[in-house]
Amino acid sequence: MATYYGMVRGCWRVYQAYNTHVRGLWRTAETALARYELHDGEDDSPDLDAAASATSATLPFSHALSAGHTHHLVVRQRNAYGLVSQNVDETVIEIAADGSQVATRPSAPYDVEADAAAGGTVRVRARYNYLADAGHEGTTWAIWQTDDGSEPDPTDPETATVAMVKRDGAARLDWTSDAYTDGLTVKTLVRARYASGGSDIDSTNTASVSCVANDDGPATVAADAFFARAVARQGQ
Repeated sequence: MATYYGMVRGCWRVYQAYNTHVRGLWRTAETALARYELHDGEDDSPDLDAAASATSATLPFSHALSAGHTHHLVVRQRNAYGLVSQNVDETVIEIAADGSQVATRPSAPYDVEADAAAGGTVRVRARYNYLADAGHEGTTWAIWQTDDGSEPDPTDPETATVAMVKRDGAARLDWTSDAYTDGLTVKTLVRARYASGGSDIDSTNTASVSCVANDDGPATVAADAFFARAVARQGQ
């Protein structure tokens, strides 16, 4: 009898084994975990990683707001598996020192600029997004100016108020002050305002812009006078 020898490659293979952990792949529902969680930040955005200020299994529910603070509120929902929603949008409610709710304030103007203009005046420009404040939008520009080095104080009487002209989603301010002494630094604060219940409700921005008054050159020519001279030249 003939004997044959051979090799069969790959008939047996050894595979490397790996071990790993996949957290959360399986979860067990626990009804007690399902709830709404309220995060209340006093005078600042809340820490959404911290424990909730109040919780409830159902909506609506109540939470007392402390007086004398602006509260930034976020409500999230946690399900029975312990997973929480990731929304971050805030509802802002201001409570006065006497415990009454202050009307919702308009948002702050943006692109605020102050530049030295002719004859020692200051030209102030700003924009305001009134569409973002639907229901409590500003209607008036409130302007404060100082020339003694101090910051404008919005509790003082305004230097000027100007009615807003709104177009294409933005109100635009272009206002020129009275003349200031040459070389003085003029600081300007601009806020958005509307009236509610006989009170002025202002935006809360406090940052000012500044420029140095310069009385060189003549006063700014009025547009109608310039137009009249231009027409007169054309007729010569």
